[in-house]
Amino acid sequence: MDDAMYEGDGGIVLTTDDGQEIEFIELANIEMEGRIFSVMQPSEHYDWIDDDEVIIFEVTENEDGEQSFVMVEDDNLADEVFAEYEKLVENDMN
Repeated sequence: MDDAMYEGDGGIVLTTDDGQEIEFIELANIEMEGRIFSVMQPSEHYDWIDDDEVIIFEVTENEDGEQSFVMVEDDNLADEVFAEYEKLVENDMN
């Protein structure tokens, strides 16, 4: 998912490789080892993801400064980022 449009309500519309636009709610940005990751949930229900699941994207910039969101497919890396997200949520609740 490369193209990103920011909605006024904090949503981000990402365009899949096949041209489908999906609106996500950005829950958090996590910086790890000099890389930035975005923890997101689709704003609508989709059959391919449970309502309580999140998707983790790495945020990159091209030469023109435009952001791209690349889904993290490495399960170990996704688990590390999600663990950091859980720490943030836990700290916010205290």
